[in-house]
Amino acid sequence: MKKLNLLIVLSTVAILALFSSCESSKPVTFAQLPAKSQTFLTTHFGNDVANNITMIVKETDDLTVTWNVYGNGWTADFKRKGDWDDVDCMMSPVPNTVLALIPQTIINYCNTMFPNTFINEVNKEFFGYEIGLSNGLDIEFKNSGAIREIDD
Repeated sequence: MKKLNLLIVLSTVAILALFSSCESSKPVTFAQLPAKSQTFLTTHFGNDVANNITMIVKETDDLTVTWNVYGNGWTADFKRKGDWDDVDCMMSPVPNTVLALIPQTIINYCNTMFPNTFINEVNKEFFGYEIGLSNGLDIEFKNSGAIREIDD
């Protein structure tokens, strides 16, 4: 009976450990960002970008780490080692220097098909890119630049 109770307790502890996540979010400084993230931000948002950041959050969830940078009217998300993942400029166009990082065919398509809009978000995905337009449309593109899906 003691062995059965011990087995039940150990099983319960193992199940709780398996299903609980070690998630944490903590504010960090610009200097604590990975060097790649710092370079990306100064390159695309200016050398004084650190003065225009309202908050930086390091999120840890099990084995993944992301860095979320909140600026004045924009956000940028980075992966564990500092590679950019998402730039959202909300009501403003994404800087041209960021757009230069994605295939030109995507930019050409957006400018041709939606001439009265601008790209306000660029999100790198496993399949390619998700582009947000100022008219509310989200367009998914394959890495080749071919359209994958349009969401309104």
